[in-house]
Amino acid sequence: MPTRSLHDHDVHLWWAGLSISDDERARLEATLSADERVRAARYRLGWLRRRFVVGRGILRVLLGEYLGIDPAAVQLQYGPFGKPALASAHASDVTFSLSHSKDVAVYAFSRGADVGVDIEHLRSRDGAAIVRRFFSVRERDIYCGLPDSQKPLAFLLGWTRKEAYVKGRGVGLSECLADVEVTLAPGEPAQLLTAPDPGGAARWWLEEIGAAGGCVGAVAVGARPRRLSMTTLTQEDLARRCQWQ
Repeated sequence: MPTRSLHDHDVHLWWAGLSISDDERARLEATLSADERVRAARYRLGWLRRRFVVGRGILRVLLGEYLGIDPAAVQLQYGPFGKPALASAHASDVTFSLSHSKDVAVYAFSRGADVGVDIEHLRSRDGAAIVRRFFSVRERDIYCGLPDSQKPLAFLLGWTRKEAYVKGRGVGLSECLADVEVTLAPGEPAQLLTAPDPGGAARWWLEEIGAAGGCVGAVAVGARPRRLSMTTLTQEDLARRCQWQ
């Protein structure tokens, strides 16, 4: 099993497609734990089940490389709101987060810092109803002041930045998203402005992560990283990794 270095406070982002061959999917499914197989079986729709299996299998392959172990040997535990993390048995400070939209997934890995990532596919309709419910007064004012042509992108920029932060903290939607203020105007740098964080909003570093596969997204890190790298896991790369299983 190959190993991959991850230095303190570095962030590695991996983009991957979830549409793969049946053989590769079967190899990835073989790495899943018993509870993950049970969870996969609960999906009534086949495409949702396949997406979960592939997404979780790729996560295990990448974690296996960072830990230098077989993907099937990776043990996960879950926080009170469902955020996955490496089990304490690994004695590792590697942190991670994952998100997917349609058949595109992104994985974020760091060491020694909390990390969260979120992506959404671009779409033409805006999210005015969600903005009214989950955005702050200041964010709503900014959103409403934008040209209609910019509103769909502004909504997704704001939403993914909020989601990346709450996923980084591991609190999920238990956090009131209206209390998490971010920049959202297109072209404006990603920034967490206010948040109910014990260390303050300034503790978090927020970055827009581009539009791979027609997606917009954000990564949030609980400390400013030294380096941020972004890699696309191609079908050929994944096939080679699956051959190692």
